[in-house]
Amino acid sequence: PADVGDAEPVALLADTVERTGAVETGRYELVVTYDTEAVGAEPVAPLRATGEFADQGRSVRLVMDLGPGIAPLEEVVVDGIAFVTTDGVGCRQLDLDDALDSFGGAGGGAMDPSSFVAQLRAIEGDVEEVGAHDVRGVATTRYAAAYTLRDAIAVMPEAQADALEQMYAELPRSFLEAEQAVDVFVDRDGLVRRIQVATTAMDVDGIEVPAMTTIMDWFDFGVDVTITAPAECDPVPTGFQVVPVD
Repeated sequence: PADVGDAEPVALLADTVERTGAVETGRYELVVTYDTEAVGAEPVAPLRATGEFADQGRSVRLVMDLGPGIAPLEEVVVDGIAFVTTDGVGCRQLDLDDALDSFGGAGGGAMDPSSFVAQLRAIEGDVEEVGAHDVRGVATTRYAAAYTLRDAIAVMPEAQADALEQMYAELPRSFLEAEQAVDVFVDRDGLVRRIQVATTAMDVDGIEVPAMTTIMDWFDFGVDVTITAPAECDPVPTGFQVVPVD
């Protein structure tokens, strides 16, 4: 649309949340890298997840690489039910609200690709247009801004906000106040193609938190995606917890 390039950067980012949320189908990839020197002597493998979505993100399929020696975690979300398959456990199905407790925020809403876009609502000003950048062969404009996780949680839908809080539940609450640098890459149609979030290393109430970079790419918008629940998947027993198998 011709009006995309005419908007102020902060208004454009607000608009792109709605535009991207209206996309029916597509694919995505998430990569999280860590500053291994801040963690310790042992290298920390990047976290990587690839997936696809349908019905404007209400149905999601993803495969999460948990690192060397650990079988991938596979998850399908359909009609508010998560179907999670792990090595040595098999397939388990549970309501997304229960998934937050059972999977420590690693599944369900926390991995919903739309939750990353929703965080952009926390950006209120000081958005800088950096310049042109191609993302997976698509021309985009790069915008730089900043926000805190607490601000993001405050503006996100309840389910997504709960998932984000569960993801950081083991860290001190002050961690949510740390400012994060975010770069957003928007294409000519006003759609997000990449969000890159950089968190600097910090000491949070005596806990060393390493620097990390999170990159989420969206691509193949409008492709044919069909997501269905697994045919055989057992309900999660009371007190069930996922423990990765080496």
